[in-house]
Amino acid sequence: MRKPRQEIKSPQDPSSPRYADITLDNNREETDSTKNRLATVSQEICGLAAENSSTAWLATITLDNARDGTSSTKDRLETISQVITNLAAEGYPTGGVLLFPGGWLDAREAVPDADYCKRTTATLAPALQGTGHTVCFGIDGGKDAEGFARDQLALAVREGEGICAMGRKFAPSPQEVGHVSLCKNFAAGEAGYPRNFTHRGKTFFLAVCYDVYGISHGAGPNPGADAVLNCVHCFYPQGQGPSGVQYFAKLGFAGASKQWGCPVFGTAVFYDRNMPVRWPTGVMWTSGEKSTKKWRYDENPLVPSVVFGMKKDKGKITVRVFDGGW
Repeated sequence: MRKPRQEIKSPQDPSSPRYADITLDNNREETDSTKNRLATVSQEICGLAAENSSTAWLATITLDNARDGTSSTKDRLETISQVITNLAAEGYPTGGVLLFPGGWLDAREAVPDADYCKRTTATLAPALQGTGHTVCFGIDGGKDAEGFARDQLALAVREGEGICAMGRKFAPSPQEVGHVSLCKNFAAGEAGYPRNFTHRGKTFFLAVCYDVYGISHGAGPNPGADAVLNCVHCFYPQGQGPSGVQYFAKLGFAGASKQWGCPVFGTAVFYDRNMPVRWPTGVMWTSGEKSTKKWRYDENPLVPSVVFGMKKDKGKITVRVFDGGW
């Protein structure tokens, strides 16, 4: 099933943030120079962890050059497990928040109710055991005759607990109006679960794709969130679907961060295209009353500590780790 699309024209790419240039694949066939850099990074990470074991860190996971269409639930759950393994190899074995895209799991015509979500996420228990991680991702379902997913949810699954938070989309794109079942209250949870969850002393707010536009346009006051986690669905090449990558960062991520005074983290699947190198998956607004339309990527203070890649048959996973302090 194709994900809901919002037709937005992209402006030119602004300047890029800085980040560690580290790329790996699942076979760990890195060069000697990369191995040396990884060893240095791992030593630094272990030092930071020793100084403050309670520091929250977060990883954003994007999928580049994916083939259009629905990926199997099994493959997507296996990818989560593989990311957990690779994060451990990079020096991040425990205590993280892992953010995956919207619609990461697709129930197709089925309704992703509480029972469906519990059954599906229960399969992550072995991969999460002993990690202390909280994994966040989107589940879509209830496809209508025009191919829209009526039910678009974001979930947080915690090691040893299962689902700890769930939220439904509250801000539809213009094309989704009348097609998507929305949450009546932007701060409300779903199926008896809260929308916010706390991890290592920080409170996180779950958002589904276009919800960041809802926040930036004044959905309501910040309900106590230290960070927004936005599960964005996807971007396509221009002319083939939603392609407003820059607008999503500038007007969505940056706009929501400006409105609520906290960082916004977001992830997406990029179909038949690469994720722009400079596209930020973490944004913190520090530009005062400046218009978000004039905001540039190089004004963003959030910089990942570690960046690495994983090769997949259906695309390339890019993982960016943001250490605490935001």
